[in-house]
Amino acid sequence: MSGSKYLSNLIHKLLHNNRFVAVFSIIIAVVMWLVISISENPQRTMNVNGVPVSINTQGTVVSTLGMEIVSDSYPKEVTVVVEGPSYIVGSLKNTDVLVSASLANVTEAGTFDLELTAQRNSSKTGYTIVSVNPQKITVSFDIVDEKEFGLELIAKGAEAENGLVIGELSVDNNLHNTITIKGPRTQMSKISTVAAVANVDKVVSKTDKYPASIVLYDDQGQELSSEFFEMSMESVDVIVPVLKEKNVDIKIDSASSSAINYIKYTLSQNKVLLRGEPSEIDKITTANITGIDFSKISAQNVNANGKFVLDATLDIPSTIEARDLEDLKIEFDLTNYVNKSFKAQNLETKDLAEGLSASFSSDFVEVTICGPANIINAVTADDLTVYANCAGKTAGVYGLNCTIVSEKYPAIWAVGTATASVTIK
Repeated sequence: MSGSKYLSNLIHKLLHNNRFVAVFSIIIAVVMWLVISISENPQRTMNVNGVPVSINTQGTVVSTLGMEIVSDSYPKEVTVVVEGPSYIVGSLKNTDVLVSASLANVTEAGTFDLELTAQRNSSKTGYTIVSVNPQKITVSFDIVDEKEFGLELIAKGAEAENGLVIGELSVDNNLHNTITIKGPRTQMSKISTVAAVANVDKVVSKTDKYPASIVLYDDQGQELSSEFFEMSMESVDVIVPVLKEKNVDIKIDSASSSAINYIKYTLSQNKVLLRGEPSEIDKITTANITGIDFSKISAQNVNANGKFVLDATLDIPSTIEARDLEDLKIEFDLTNYVNKSFKAQNLETKDLAEGLSASFSSDFVEVTICGPANIINAVTADDLTVYANCAGKTAGVYGLNCTIVSEKYPAIWAVGTATASVTIK
């Protein structure tokens, strides 16, 4: 069979093959569409939407000054208008074009209009970039600062029930009354007060906690928008304590020394206003001064009026607040009081552990006694007993602090520190 006849038969068979004819028709249609498209509409203008905007601050004044972009309202994507053959521009994606913002006019902190330019970002060619929409974006730059502020706690509309008061507000969950805020320097400089504001708006009869929002104020008391800032917390729970107050007398506890019952004294104030939980306040009848160290009270250290002034503290629970206590002092009247030294020979031990014995290295202990002159003149060494404190001591030799007692003359006391050398076996 000749070659021409074979080719003729092959073509005849293909043209009578329905599957081949269908595929061939599609190919011809596509080729014709391309030919017509190119010949009839060779150029086309098209929008490439959603092209990301790139703002590169490296090597610019922005990075030199340590500034950052501090606004978030500018468009992050724009539309690029391109022109070219339909088959080319029709295939473009938003990643095939790069849009950059120019920082040429940014010379300091502030808000600037940045020109946008577009360029090809892929190997596709044969088209022209016509324009960018929008042509400019508005962007703010500033140095970003971070600062810690104290929280002012506010319970709006909180009113205590009759007979009760609202105490000092605090933050729940042992959080500190501070907050860390980060933001543009020009905005940070406007912050004067940071408050946690709880809207209570009712009469309260017991301690409770309330949700509070963080609110920023300027120096005029105007609320600032928080849109520029990052805050370490957006809200807290504020505890609103409902307390009770009571005025009570201040007393000196006679357990400090029997001499307190004989010496004349005056207090810098005789009453104190206490505040605390109602159940605790109701239990308190007086505020006592305890633990007065009489060893510091000496007739040789009086003022021109014969008075010895001693600082004092109240023995009240830590949960109770003394509201109006200011520098509490006791003024002892030591007029006609004198000091006198003795060699006390009545030596005893106290709190010596069972099974141990103790002996003093000396037959006496030198002590200084203070009291009214007429009593001191009558006191003898035999009227004094020295007790060496052996609490917690094991075998050994110790220099022990001593307590001086006179059962005969309870109006006197020991001045300074008396010590004794004691051997424990």
